Amino acid sequence: MIKNKIFKAVLVFGLCCFFHLHSFGQKLQGQLRDAFTDLPISAAFVSAGENTTYSDENGLFEITADGEYPVSVIHINYKREIENSEFLEGLTVLRIAPLDNLLAIATSQAYSNQKKKTSLSSSTRIGTPIFESGDQASILGALNLVPGVKMEERGYGGSRRINIRGSFLRSPFAVRNIKIYFEGIPMTSPDGSSPLELFDNADIGSIEVIKGPAGSTYGAGNGGVLLINSKRPSQGGLSVNTSLTAGSFGFIRSSNAAEYSDNQISLRTSFHHQQTNGYRVQEANRKQQINLFAHYYPKENLSYHLFATNYEGDWQLPGAIKAQDVEEDPTQAVEFSVEGNASVNRDRFRVGLSQSLDITDKLNNLTSLYTNQTDKSNAYGTSPFFNGWKDESASGGGIRTVFDYEILKNVTQELELTASAGVEYQSENLDLTEWENDLGDPGDLKYENFTNSTAWMAFGAVDFHFKDLSAQAGLSVVSTQFQNTGYSFASDTTLNANLNLGTVVLPRAAIGYNLFDKVAVFASASVGHSYPSLFEMIDTDTGQLDTDLKGEDGMNLEVGIKTNLADNKIYLEATIYQLSLSNTIIPADEGLFKNLGTTDQTGLEATAQIALISEKDAFIENISLISTVAWNHYKFRGQPVESSGAIVIEETPFSGNYLTGVPLGSAANSLQILTGFGLNLSVSHNWYDKAPIINSNETWASAYHLLGAKASWSHSFGKFDVGVFGGVNNITDANYSSFLQLNGFGGKFYNPSPGRNYYGGFRANVRI
Repeated sequence: MIKNKIFKAVLVFGLCCFFHLHSFGQKLQGQLRDAFTDLPISAAFVSAGENTTYSDENGLFEITADGEYPVSVIHINYKREIENSEFLEGLTVLRIAPLDNLLAIATSQAYSNQKKKTSLSSSTRIGTPIFESGDQASILGALNLVPGVKMEERGYGGSRRINIRGSFLRSPFAVRNIKIYFEGIPMTSPDGSSPLELFDNADIGSIEVIKGPAGSTYGAGNGGVLLINSKRPSQGGLSVNTSLTAGSFGFIRSSNAAEYSDNQISLRTSFHHQQTNGYRVQEANRKQQINLFAHYYPKENLSYHLFATNYEGDWQLPGAIKAQDVEEDPTQAVEFSVEGNASVNRDRFRVGLSQSLDITDKLNNLTSLYTNQTDKSNAYGTSPFFNGWKDESASGGGIRTVFDYEILKNVTQELELTASAGVEYQSENLDLTEWENDLGDPGDLKYENFTNSTAWMAFGAVDFHFKDLSAQAGLSVVSTQFQNTGYSFASDTTLNANLNLGTVVLPRAAIGYNLFDKVAVFASASVGHSYPSLFEMIDTDTGQLDTDLKGEDGMNLEVGIKTNLADNKIYLEATIYQLSLSNTIIPADEGLFKNLGTTDQTGLEATAQIALISEKDAFIENISLISTVAWNHYKFRGQPVESSGAIVIEETPFSGNYLTGVPLGSAANSLQILTGFGLNLSVSHNWYDKAPIINSNETWASAYHLLGAKASWSHSFGKFDVGVFGGVNNITDANYSSFLQLNGFGGKFYNPSPGRNYYGGFRANVRI
C-alpha cells in the first residue's frame, strides 16, 4: 500500500500555516465581482462587524476588518455567501453568485478570453449549489444535469463511468476517452484513463464540461473534457466545519474541513469517510480520503496553487444478471462473483502544483506539474471461464505549461487579438501481474507485464474579437507510446512490444457573432483522436498487447445559439452537432476490444435556466428552474476501405443499428426554492429514453424516470452556523438498471439500481 509520509508532512505543514496566520485590524481594499460573468458589482452592502460600507460603480470598497468578524456582502440580486476570493492586482477580489443562476453561464475556462455569451463552444459550467443539492455521495447528480452527459454508478459510490456524447462502449467499467484537469493540473494518465473517484462533492467549487473533441487545447480525446476547480474558503479568517449523513443500505458519510484565508493565502484541508452495505449482495463500498488545497498570492502578478490527496477505497463487484433474475430478486449477485470475492481495493496518492505568472502586462504563463502513485488489487470474474486476480501498481508524473499573449488591444475600436501556446508531457510506469481467481485468492500465474506509457502534445491558438464578432483557430500535435516487457506464463512467451501509437495533428476553428444585444450564435469544427487505452489493448489471459487496435478519429461540427432575457432571469441555449467517428473501438469478447466501422453521432442539446422568483428578504426569496434535454441519433455505419485506389464503404455486421448503450433521448430538471428563514428545497428529475443493450439492437433497456428531493434548514448563532437536512432518492420507486453490461454474455445485461431510499443528517460550521 502507499507510504504516505510525504503527504502527512505536507498536511502538517499546511495545518501549521492555518493556526499561525492571523489578521488583526487591517484595512481591506477589495472589489466585488460576479462569480459567473466576472463583472464588477456596484451598490452592494459590505460589512465586517460594526464596520460597513458600499461598493462603488467599479465594485471597489475599503473596510477595516479586525479578524474577529468575517466580511459579509448583501446585494438584492446576489447570494450572501462569498463564492471565492483571491488577491489580484493589489485588491482582494470577492466573487458572489447571482440568485437566478445555478448552472454558471459565465466566463468559460475552456477557451481563453471568451465571455460566455460569445464563447465559441457549448461548454457548461456547474456551480456549487448543484453539488450541494443531493446526498453528496458522488458527483453523479450534478453531471447528469448537463445535456449530452450521463454518469453511472454500480450502487452508490461503486464502479463508475461517464458517457459524453456516446462514449459508453469504450467504458464498460472505467472512465476512458475523457480528459480531466484539476486547477489546470492534468489528472488523466498518459494511456487515457481518468481517476474520477478522487473528486468529492464537498471539495468541488465548479466543473466545466466540454463535449466532443477539444484538440486545440487539451489533446487527444473524442468524448470530452472535465475542468474541475476546488472549493475556496467562503469567508476570511479561520473556520472549521463538519457534516454527517446516514441513509438506507447502511450509508454513512462524514465530511470535515478546516479553512483559512486572508489577503494572500487560502488554505483548506478536508477528510471524508463514506461507506455503504450496498443495495445488492456483493455491492458494498467504502472510501477514506484526506486532502490539502492551498492558494498563495505573494505578489500582484504571481500565484501558486497546491493540491495533495491520499485516497483509500474499495468496492465490490456483484456482476450483471439476467432479466429473469432481476424479476426474481434484483438484489442478488452472480454466484461466481460472490465465491471469487469480485472486488477492487484501490489506493491513490497525488500531489500537484501550479504557478500563474504575469511576466509582463501582456504575457502570462501558467505552469503545472504533478506526481502520482497508485496501488490496486482486483479480484474479478463472473464465471469459471472469465476471471482473474490482478495486482497493479503505477507511478508517474507530468508537466503542462501555457503562455497567453495579448498581441493587440484597442478599447475604442473594440478590437482584440490574443494568442496562446503550450506543451504537455506525461509519463507513467505500470507493474501489472495477473493470476487466475481461485475463490478470491491468486491461483495460477497468467502473466507479468511492465509498461511505460508516455504522451506529449504541443498546442496553440489565436483568438480574434472585433465588436460583436469572435473567432478562434487552434492546432495541437499529440503522440502516445507504450513500451511493454514481461512474460506470459499462459502462452509461454516473452512480452516485448514497443508501440508508437502515432503522432496526430488536431485542428479546431470556431466563429461567433452577437446578432442582437441578448442573442449570440456560434459554429465550430474540430478534429479529434482517441488512442486506445492500455487496458483496452491487454489480453487478460496472456498479457500481450493487441498491436492491431487503432485509435478512433473524429470530426465534429456544431452550431449553437445563446440568449439572455428578462434582465438575465432567463437563459436559453441550444446546440446541434454531428460527430463522425472512424475506427470505432467496441468490446469484442470479455476483456478484449476491436475496431468496427464508423459511427455517425448526430444530436441536439438544449438548456433553459429561469429565475421564477428573485426577491430579497421575502418569505420565498428565490425559485430557480433548470431544464435540459438531449436527442441522440447515433448509428453504426460502414468502414471506409481502399479498393483499387479508391475509398469505398464496406458494410459491417451492425451497419444502420443504433449505437449501443446510448439512450435515444434524455431530459433533466432541477428546481431550487430558497426561503428567507433558512428553509430550502431542491427537487431533481431525470428521464432516459430506451437504449439498445447489444450491438444487434435485438434487446433494449426500457425508458425510466428518476425523481429526488432534499430539504434543508440552516441558521446562524453568532460565530456558529448549524443546519439539518433530509432527502429521498428515486421517490417513485422506479425499476431500472443504470449500469448496463453492454453485450453481456448469456443475457447478463443488468445491474439493478436501488429503489426508493432515504438519507438525512446535520452540518455545523464555527468561525474561530
